[in-house]
Amino acid sequence: MTKPNDNPLALYLSTLLKPEPGEQLKQSNYFFAYVKRLLRQYYLTDVDAHEVLSESVLRVISYTNKHEIEVKSYEAMLKRFSLNVIREMSRKQRLKYRVDYDSIEHKLTSKQSGGEQVYQTIDNLRSLDTLWKQLSPLESELLILRIMRGLNWKTISTLFSDKKVSCTPSSLRKRYERLIKRLRQQMS
Repeated sequence: MTKPNDNPLALYLSTLLKPEPGEQLKQSNYFFAYVKRLLRQYYLTDVDAHEVLSESVLRVISYTNKHEIEVKSYEAMLKRFSLNVIREMSRKQRLKYRVDYDSIEHKLTSKQSGGEQVYQTIDNLRSLDTLWKQLSPLESELLILRIMRGLNWKTISTLFSDKKVSCTPSSLRKRYERLIKRLRQQMS
């Protein structure tokens, strides 16, 4: 069995997971603060930083074994792999919200549930999709955070301030109300 002193990756992981007071604790705090910031940036606040770390470690081990390279800085490599893991998680989450209108139409019409209402519902979904594509990135994020995630205005304001968009909770709420009103008008 190898000791952490035998393997540089195991040694670095032991400093991250069980840091001693001083420089190791500081290094561990910096790494986890970096991962948590990325998780907030990609709206994955429900994901644990240790989960990202474990997936990143597996990828680092696989990568170094496959390419037989010597790593100069495991910290830099783990940060890079953590970013990639978080991006993939975010991409998977966005794919969950995609809508396939043809499959919806097929399912609804196969059940023979009120013909005309089915087509009207599908038309409404298509027009909503068109309106969604016309929204600015800020507006679409605002809708996702408020409606899909159910976050409160203070939390949304904090997330936007991390992205250098200065918005108070009350201004965000007013912007949201105007956006909903505009979308309703465009739908009717």
